[in-house]
Amino acid sequence: GDMQVIWRSGQMEKTHTFLPNIDYLYFGMGTQSETAPVVFAGYGIQDESIKWDEYKNIDVKGKFVMMLSGLPGADDPESPFNDPEIKKKYQRPPMMRRWTSPKIETARKLGAAGVLMIENDVSDGQDIPDQIIRGRLINDERPIFPGERKRMSLVQGRGLPMPWQSVMQIRISRETADIILTMVNRDTQ
Repeated sequence: GDMQVIWRSGQMEKTHTFLPNIDYLYFGMGTQSETAPVVFAGYGIQDESIKWDEYKNIDVKGKFVMMLSGLPGADDPESPFNDPEIKKKYQRPPMMRRWTSPKIETARKLGAAGVLMIENDVSDGQDIPDQIIRGRLINDERPIFPGERKRMSLVQGRGLPMPWQSVMQIRISRETADIILTMVNRDTQ
């Protein structure tokens, strides 16, 4: 359903309703309702190996953590995020990013109620309506299971976490983020 953001200060209240598959994508099972404050954590990275902590001095317990997708310092050759090992750690294949991202896992470990992931670079195919359209395209020319038969098994035990074991994740457009941040006189710039 629709996502509603409400900002309150004393007697004043601002409300905005966002539409699924246009303003945001929700990754989860069924319908969930969560009411929690929102905090901004930059790119949402906490990594001791490069002495990077965007959660320093931020209490995220029971709150939605708004963070930018991607990595900082893309244009800076000295950025620690241009190191191939660090880049590999944080930039997983797009379909795996939903439940296995170290950024989402960090937010979960710190007690976040959910994550509002801002699609930071639409040139990278991250435009939300475009993702929906691409996800619905069907190619009837390609066999469903090419090659020889393959065995498929379900992950059990210590494999990938199941959706209900992670925090609620909502991917939002930059425009949606700006509307939410405008409620408190901020923007994504």
